[in-house]
Amino acid sequence: MNPSNPITNTVAFKSFLEAKKALGKLKPPFIEELRKGFLEGITQSPQARQFAFRFLALLATNQAGKKAKTLSFLQSDLTAILAGNTSTSDDLATITSLESIQEWVCRQFPSFSEQPDYTRYLNEEHHLWTLYQVIRVSSDIPRFIAAITTYGMCLGDLTSAAAGRKKHQPGESLPFSNVTISLLKRIPTKPLALNPLLEFLRLCCAWASVSNELQEELSSAKSRNHRLKEELEKEQVLLAAESVARQAAESRVQTLTLELAKANESIASLEQSLKIQAGAHEAAKQGAVATAVANIRQTCLPGLENIHLYADRSEPNTPAIIRKAQELSTFLTNYPNS
Repeated sequence: MNPSNPITNTVAFKSFLEAKKALGKLKPPFIEELRKGFLEGITQSPQARQFAFRFLALLATNQAGKKAKTLSFLQSDLTAILAGNTSTSDDLATITSLESIQEWVCRQFPSFSEQPDYTRYLNEEHHLWTLYQVIRVSSDIPRFIAAITTYGMCLGDLTSAAAGRKKHQPGESLPFSNVTISLLKRIPTKPLALNPLLEFLRLCCAWASVSNELQEELSSAKSRNHRLKEELEKEQVLLAAESVARQAAESRVQTLTLELAKANESIASLEQSLKIQAGAHEAAKQGAVATAVANIRQTCLPGLENIHLYADRSEPNTPAIIRKAQELSTFLTNYPNS
């Protein structure tokens, strides 16, 4: 290998900045010798997991910039360095239940019987594998909240155990805003210098408590808003139905008013016609009576005169009188058909 080429040089990288500069020299198409040289520079460093974690975190949070393509090509190799002996089959990204996520994070932190074992675990930075898994779900806020709060609690317990202090009582995982970028800035370059990270996680839990109260208030406000919206929609439906009914009633009133006016006109016309007909009938009746009386007089008066003459003789002509009386009786009985 060429000792003047920092990529092919198998000497361990002394800092993340040195590793980052070496990464910048890797250009596609990738030469296998250069890839192996870069990975050896990481694996031979005491901070191998630290370097692998930082590269993978940049890729997971879309902060890799122009190096994203190169890191994507190296992702499986860097993941293997970061995971070490940790099983990668149980991937946090595949877990959906918030309770299962919290249980998964807790399972990643071992429980040792001796204090030095905790120190060795932290010194070798095995916890960074768990943090990387947490960061990978940072775009899903509820899952990220459950994972990062549990991670902070477990890491605090493990740090206390490594320092010989009593573990604190675990608290609830509380919701807060996405803090992934700020979290990455607080990952210590020295394995055991975790105080800034732990302090930040404690602040996150404090923010979570306040955010939880606001979230509950927001949820209550949304529920109230939803209920009021439903009530408003119901009232609007009723109002629309009443408006339709009112318009139909008004239209019916107008129709009935027109029909009533026409009926009144028809009644007035019929009454006028009836009056005219009644007058004509009365006139016709009076004319008919006068005609009948005239006809009766015309027939009866001469007959009565003859009867008077027959009766006024010295010897009344009784047969003639009887005959004339019968004629008059027959006439009156059959009148007006006689």
